[in-house]
Parts: sequence; C-alpha cells; structure tokens
Amino acid sequence: MKVYSPTQTQEYLFCPLKRWLRSKENIEPRWLNSKDMSAALGGAFSAGMASYNFDYRYTPSFAEGSLQTQIELAQSAALTSLLNKQREWERAGFQLNESAKNSLAVLPIRLKKAIEKTLQNYPIPPEWSVLAVEQPLQDYGNARPDIVLHDGVAPLVVDYKLKLTLDARYRQKTLVEFGRSWQMNHYAWACAEAMNQKIDRYAIILVVLEPKFSIEFLSYPIQPEALAQWLRFAQQTWADMEAEDNGTRVTRGQTKCANEFGPCPYIRYCWELFGESHLLSQDYVGIPEIQEGI
Repeated sequence: MKVYSPTQTQEYLFCPLKRWLRSKENIEPRWLNSKDMSAALGGAFSAGMASYNFDYRYTPSFAEGSLQTQIELAQSAALTSLLNKQREWERAGFQLNESAKNSLAVLPIRLKKAIEKTLQNYPIPPEWSVLAVEQPLQDYGNARPDIVLHDGVAPLVVDYKLKLTLDARYRQKTLVEFGRSWQMNHYAWACAEAMNQKIDRYAIILVVLEPKFSIEFLSYPIQPEALAQWLRFAQQTWADMEAEDNGTRVTRGQTKCANEFGPCPYIRYCWELFGESHLLSQDYVGIPEIQEGI
C-alpha cells in the first residue's frame, strides 16, 4: 500500500477533490491572502530552526560559538527561505491581495524576531541528542519531522508551531488538537518504524509572537491503542487515495466547502465555473489551455 504524506492525507480528509486539484493537477488559487503569508512565515521559521539544529548537530564550532552568531545564521537561513518562496510565487503567477501585501511587508521583521526570541528562550536542554533534522522518511509518505531528539531515556519527535497570535479563548482548543494531531501521529509511527524503536511521546514547541512573545514545550504521551486506531484509519484513507490515483475510485467533492478558517478557495472552481478555462485562469494558476471539466 502506498503511504501518503500527512499534508496530502489531511487535505484529502477535508475534501478529496481539493487534494486532487492541488496535488495531482497542480492547480492553486491565484490570489494569496494573509493566511498564505502566515503559512510562509511558519515555513521560513522552520527552515531557520532546521539550519540551527543541523549546524548544532554536525558543526562543533557552531555549537561552541556565541548565541548571537547562532541567531544571525538561523535568521539568514530563514530569510533566504522566505525570499525563495516569494520567487516561487512570482514564477507561478500568484498575486497578493491587499491584506497579503500588508502582511508581507512586515514578514521579515516578524521572522527575525521569531528566530531570535526562540533561541534566546530555547526549551530543549543542550544535553539532549539530536538524532535527525527534517530527514525525509521516503517509505512513510516522505514524512519529514522538524527534529527527532533523544532525551537520555527515549527518542521523541518534535515539531515547531509558530502562531502570530493565540487568543486565550482558543488556547485550550488548540492544545487539545495538538494532542490528537494527525501529523504528529504520522511522524511518531513513521519514526518508530524507520528507527525500529518505540516512541511513546511527541512534543510541540509552540511559539506565539504577538502581542507578547511566549514559547512552550508541550509533551504528549502516545497511547499504543490510540496509535493503532490512527493507523487503521490512515491505512483505509491511503487505500482510498491510491484507488483514486489509479482511476478505480471516483474523486468526490464537498458541498460545505468551509472550515474554521473560512471558505475553501476552490469553491469557484468546483461549483461556479465548471471547467471554463478562460475564466478559471483569472482565479487559479496551473490551468491548462484546454479544460474538459472536473
């Protein structure tokens, strides 16, 4: 059975058609918004932290150097990642709405602050060993945990989550969602299989930038029964995805077309324009010249 990445799988669970359009047809909404800027901020932050963790593990002189030098090198890697993302947008023909333009203008400042404050308040003890940094697990859906550590007792998988803000009203809900994270269950299962070791917990490093910086190391135990149930769900989902990829199962869509973050950006594609390529190209990139429908 083919194993799919956590990102593709979660997108499929929200809407199989959305996953098909994005991952198989490479069709994406043309207009970027502030949510896309937040995603870019998170991606660049992870790149900066990966640079720090990689150098810390493999370059003794880096680990022995000053904190300020470590911060500056990580910031440079993060800013390079952000610049590369902007170039990708330009090459693909994406455009920014006004909220995205406003967010992008301050993204470098926020990114540098996130790296600086995180490393100044880093919650991982220096005596913990770094086992892997963003190492792709190709046989397990190309899963790529941010960092795999050993705390002297057992290995654990750690992921960074950067939020611009986190309203106190939604904090508990967020923490509960982390405790049932599809992504983290996938990472824990994949790492345990690849390393042939038991992994009985994972952790989230939650960074909140504004209005006041905060950082937390959130540890979650993994119950074997819960992980086994997740795997049963995942294997059935992957079987359904593979059947659609092979053409033996029809790709279905949704009618709700929204989640807690707002409406799905593919609504016009699926429910209004119905494959009219000259209209679709105004709202989406990757539209072929001849479009026969969905």
